[in-house]
Amino acid sequence: MSGAIQDLAVLTLFVGPGHGQYAALQSGSAAALGYDGLEVIEAARFRASVGGPEQVATVGAGATIDAAVRAAEARDAMTASVREGRWVLPVGTPTRA
Repeated sequence: MSGAIQDLAVLTLFVGPGHGQYAALQSGSAAALGYDGLEVIEAARFRASVGGPEQVATVGAGATIDAAVRAAEARDAMTASVREGRWVLPVGTPTRA
């Protein structure tokens, strides 16, 4: 993060029952969605992304377990690259001929 916290952009989004999962947690417009409600939405998205009955496979709906595994493999390769002082490819990456 660069700059002072007070200089960061802020966004206020006014939502109602037709906005995402808001309707499942609030009965009408202008009622704040609190921390607990946001945690419920996040937990539902996580469950769906790791193979729940309504598995999510759409862009912007959250990462899948496969994406998490690939990210961990990439992180491990970056760590090994720094430690060994050379390029280390993630597991399963094809090499150039």
